[in-house]
Amino acid sequence: MGQATAMKQHRPSFTPAEIQHFNAVRDIYKEVDQLMEEFLQHFSGSLDEPMPLFRPNGSALTRSPFELFTHVITHEFHHKGQVVSMSRQLGYTPVDTDVIRE
Repeated sequence: MGQATAMKQHRPSFTPAEIQHFNAVRDIYKEVDQLMEEFLQHFSGSLDEPMPLFRPNGSALTRSPFELFTHVITHEFHHKGQVVSMSRQLGYTPVDTDVIRE
């Protein structure tokens, strides 16, 4: 994981070489779950308050914690859709994606 700028913490990144087995992926997801819990606790009283964020190149933008959270979730679903699409293109039936069809 890279820089978590919203909470002004530096978190070490992982490399593809560290993720050779599915258990490693599970461990990373546990770390992400913990990070999200920390994020929600940290901003529990200020989810809608705009705050300045600084990119690695020094430029700044203003976003609320809620906007950051929503961006990350939306980005995850984008990649989930890519995996489903690639699976179909390769001739596989994709795994269930939690879509409610009722």
